[in-house]
Amino acid sequence: MMSMTVLVLVCIWHAIIPQIAADWGLPLAHTADIVVLSVLGSIFIVIHVIFALWITTRVRTITLPRYA
Repeated sequence: MMSMTVLVLVCIWHAIIPQIAADWGLPLAHTADIVVLSVLGSIFIVIHVIFALWITTRVRTITLPRYA
């Protein structure tokens, strides 16, 4: 679900960036595009790292035998 959210944000950003380029110029649009790419890419990676850690801990607690 979070990957789809990031994908939607990327699509929205690509709809907005041409307007920024038209209104404020190409250099600002290029800089803004790099910043947003970095932010969304970082969010995407962090979400997947958290998900991998969650799955790893969840699988370990399910598969480890419990001694009472």
